[in-house]
Amino acid sequence: MKTTFEADDGSTFYTAADCREYEQQLAMIDLLIGRTEEQVRNALARLDIPLANAIERAGNIIADKRRESGELRRKKKKDGKTDTGAAMDDIKKQMKAIS
Repeated sequence: MKTTFEADDGSTFYTAADCREYEQQLAMIDLLIGRTEEQVRNALARLDIPLANAIERAGNIIADKRRESGELRRKKKKDGKTDTGAAMDDIKKQMKAIS
Protein backbone atom coordinates (compact mmCIF):
# COMPACT_ATOMS: atom_id res chain seq x y z
CA MET A 1 0.00 0.00 0.00
CA LYS A 2 1.31 3.40 -0.96
CA THR A 3 1.45 6.10 1.71
CA THR A 4 -0.83 9.07 1.12
CA PHE A 5 -1.20 12.37 2.92
CA GLU A 6 -4.59 13.90 3.61
CA ALA A 7 -5.27 17.62 3.62
CA ASP A 8 -7.69 19.22 6.08
CA ASP A 9 -10.47 19.12 3.48
CA GLY A 10 -9.98 15.40 2.78
CA SER A 11 -7.97 15.75 -0.46
CA THR A 12 -5.20 13.17 -0.69
CA PHE A 13 -1.65 13.51 -1.99
CA TYR A 14 1.28 11.15 -2.50
CA THR A 15 3.82 13.51 -0.93
CA ALA A 16 3.78 15.62 2.20
CA ALA A 17 5.17 18.55 0.20
CA ASP A 18 2.25 18.49 -2.27
CA CYS A 19 -0.22 18.25 0.61
CA ARG A 20 1.41 21.16 2.45
CA GLU A 21 1.46 23.31 -0.72
CA TYR A 22 -2.23 22.57 -1.30
CA GLU A 23 -3.16 23.54 2.27
CA GLN A 24 -1.12 26.74 2.02
CA GLN A 25 -2.91 27.67 -1.20
CA LEU A 26 -6.29 27.00 0.43
CA ALA A 27 -5.36 29.29 3.33
CA MET A 28 -4.27 31.99 0.86
CA ILE A 29 -7.50 31.65 -1.13
CA ASP A 30 -9.56 31.95 2.07
CA LEU A 31 -7.82 35.26 2.78
CA LEU A 32 -8.57 36.58 -0.73
CA ILE A 33 -12.25 35.68 -1.10
CA GLY A 34 -14.87 38.33 -0.37
CA ARG A 35 -12.58 41.25 0.46
CA THR A 36 -13.88 44.79 0.26
CA GLU A 37 -12.21 47.58 -1.67
CA GLU A 38 -11.07 49.12 1.62
CA GLN A 39 -9.47 45.85 2.75
CA VAL A 40 -7.61 45.54 -0.55
CA ARG A 41 -6.43 49.15 -0.33
CA ASN A 42 -5.20 48.49 3.22
CA ALA A 43 -3.34 45.43 2.00
CA LEU A 44 -1.72 47.40 -0.81
CA ALA A 45 -0.62 49.98 1.76
CA ARG A 46 0.74 47.11 3.93
CA LEU A 47 -1.73 47.95 6.72
CA ASP A 48 -3.20 44.43 6.54
CA ILE A 49 -0.10 42.25 6.43
CA PRO A 50 -1.76 38.79 6.16
CA LEU A 51 -3.89 39.92 3.21
CA ALA A 52 -0.93 41.73 1.63
CA ASN A 53 1.13 38.54 1.90
CA ALA A 54 -1.69 36.50 0.34
CA ILE A 55 -1.99 38.93 -2.59
CA GLU A 56 1.78 38.91 -3.07
CA ARG A 57 1.90 35.10 -2.98
CA ALA A 58 -0.96 34.85 -5.48
CA GLY A 59 0.90 37.25 -7.78
CA ASN A 60 4.05 35.16 -7.48
CA ILE A 61 2.18 31.97 -8.35
CA ILE A 62 0.60 33.61 -11.41
CA ALA A 63 3.95 35.09 -12.53
CA ASP A 64 5.64 31.68 -12.15
CA LYS A 65 2.98 30.08 -14.37
CA ARG A 66 3.37 32.85 -16.95
CA ARG A 67 7.16 32.44 -16.95
CA GLU A 68 6.82 28.65 -17.35
CA SER A 69 4.56 29.16 -20.38
CA GLY A 70 6.92 31.74 -21.90
CA GLU A 71 4.28 34.45 -21.71
CA LEU A 72 6.23 36.63 -19.28
CA ARG A 73 9.47 36.99 -21.21
CA ARG A 74 11.18 40.35 -21.05
CA LYS A 75 11.15 42.21 -24.34
CA LYS A 76 14.43 43.53 -25.72
CA LYS A 77 14.79 47.20 -26.50
CA LYS A 78 16.28 48.33 -29.80
CA ASP A 79 19.63 48.84 -28.07
CA GLY A 80 19.61 45.17 -27.00
CA LYS A 81 19.03 45.81 -23.30
CA THR A 82 16.17 44.18 -21.43
CA ASP A 83 13.04 46.30 -21.07
CA THR A 84 12.15 45.93 -17.41
CA GLY A 85 8.94 47.92 -17.91
CA ALA A 86 7.54 45.44 -20.44
CA ALA A 87 5.84 43.31 -17.79
CA MET A 88 4.11 46.34 -16.31
CA ASP A 89 3.01 47.49 -19.76
CA ASP A 90 1.46 44.05 -20.30
CA ILE A 91 -0.37 44.29 -16.97
CA LYS A 92 -1.76 47.72 -17.88
CA LYS A 93 -2.92 46.39 -21.26
CA GLN A 94 -4.71 43.47 -19.58
CA MET A 95 -6.39 45.77 -17.03
CA LYS A 96 -7.73 47.98 -19.85
CA ALA A 97 -9.08 44.92 -21.61
CA ILE A 98 -11.15 43.83 -18.61
CA SER A 99 -12.49 47.29 -17.70
